[in-house]
Amino acid sequence: MMESFSLSLETAFLASAIFSFILLIALVYIKLFSVKIHGLSYWIFAYLFLFLEFGVLFFSDETWVLFLELLLQTSFIVFIIVGMRKFLKLPLFLHIWSGILVTTIIWDILLLFIFNNFQLHLYSVGFIIGCLMIYNAGLLFHHSRVPEKRNMRYIGVFVILNGLHYLDYPFLRSVEWFAPIGYLMANGFSQAFGIGLIMLVMQKLNFDVLQSKKKIYQLHGMLPICASCKKIRDDKGYWSQIEDYLRENADIEFTHGLCEDCYKKYIAEIPESSIIE
Repeated sequence: MMESFSLSLETAFLASAIFSFILLIALVYIKLFSVKIHGLSYWIFAYLFLFLEFGVLFFSDETWVLFLELLLQTSFIVFIIVGMRKFLKLPLFLHIWSGILVTTIIWDILLLFIFNNFQLHLYSVGFIIGCLMIYNAGLLFHHSRVPEKRNMRYIGVFVILNGLHYLDYPFLRSVEWFAPIGYLMANGFSQAFGIGLIMLVMQKLNFDVLQSKKKIYQLHGMLPICASCKKIRDDKGYWSQIEDYLRENADIEFTHGLCEDCYKKYIAEIPESSIIE
C-alpha cells in the first residue's frame, strides 16, 4: 500500500525558503540588467527578509526564532509598502514605518521574553501583518485606475487574501494539521505577490520604452524653428531653446564650446590691450 503523505512544518518552511530565494534572485537580476526602477531595491530587501524568515524557522523553533520571525515578517511587509510608495512616487513617510517596526519589536520582546505569552504573540503577528497587508492592498487598488498600472488590482487581490489569512491564522495556528498548510498558504500568496511585482516592473519598462519611442518619433519629420533666434516650437505651441527641446524630448545633455570660426571672430572682437601674451 502507498503510504499517506504527511506535510510537516519543516517541509513547508523549506519549500517557502526555496521559492522566496528564487524570487529574490529574479528581482536582483532585474535590478542589475535593467534601467532604474523606483522601489525595486526595497522589494529586493523585502524578499531577502522573507527568505531568511523561512530559513531560520526551518532550522529551529526556539523562542528567539519566533521573535526573529515576527521581526523579519514585519520588515518584509514594511519594505514592500515603502517600495510601493516609492514606485508610485508618493511620500515615503519613513519615520512612520520605522516607528511601527520599532514598536512591534519592543512589544514582541515583552510578550515572548518577559511575559512568556505565546498566544498573545500569535494574535499580535496576525493583527499587525494582516493590517499592514490590507493597507498595501488598498494602496494597489487605489492606484490601479491609471492605465499603465492596471495590473495592480490583480496583485492587490493576492495581498488582501494574504492579509485576511494572517488575521485568522492565530486562531488556526494551534490546529496541528493546519499549521504547515497555513505557512504554505501565506508563502503562496507572498510568492504570487512577488511574481506580480515582477510583472509590474516589466509593464513599467515596456511603458517607458513606448514613451521613449514616442519622443523619438517627435524628432522625426519637420520641426518648426525660428529663422532668427533658432528656437523650436513644440506641440503645445511653446517656443524653447534648441538645447532645452532636445534635452526634454531626447534625453540629450549639452556641453558648450567654440568652433574655430567663432573662436577667431570672438578673438577679433577683443581689444588688443586686453589680450595677454
